Amino acid sequence: MGKNNFLWPYLNNFALHNSCFDLLIILCLFDIVLVSAFL
Repeated sequence: MGKNNFLWPYLNNFALHNSCFDLLIILCLFDIVLVSAFL
């Protein structure tokens, strides 16, 4: 989980500027995929 912490500022900015719920779901899934890849 700690290996992709550098992405969180970008993800948070993206979430703030795009209120679309579908985008948030996509970002969450994308982050889960990244975490899985690093595990």
